[in-house]
Amino acid sequence: MPEPRWPDRELQVERPGEHCRRQDRETGGNTGYVGFLQKIFRRFSTLAVAVFPNMYMGIFAGVEEMPLRRYVPATVAGLAARLAFYWWAGNQFSDQLEDVLDLIQRFQWPLLIGLVVLAMAQGAWRQSAPRSDRPPRGRRR
Repeated sequence: MPEPRWPDRELQVERPGEHCRRQDRETGGNTGYVGFLQKIFRRFSTLAVAVFPNMYMGIFAGVEEMPLRRYVPATVAGLAARLAFYWWAGNQFSDQLEDVLDLIQRFQWPLLIGLVVLAMAQGAWRQSAPRSDRPPRGRRR
């Protein structure tokens, strides 16, 4: 059976990672947090998934076609290590955490009132600012 003819090369379906790789070559790669995570993932994929188990790593694992037999254990190990660290830190700083919680419980109503007044003051300040100082609302035209 002959292959279908495409009127334009751009309409052809590519493998999931090809578009990202081509875009990286054309633009010089991503920058910022996403670019940092992407560079880490390309170098140390399994370790990166274990250390940074977040949405971006899941996307990178799908784009780079990381096998599930590596992705799932790395994610589970990373989450277990993070939970163990939080448990340990909670035990180490339990006295300090209890002091902070007691302080919050003692002053919860004044804190709540102060935060509500602060939020209302910020809203009023933004509404009273001159037109040129206001941040743009909605889409730009």
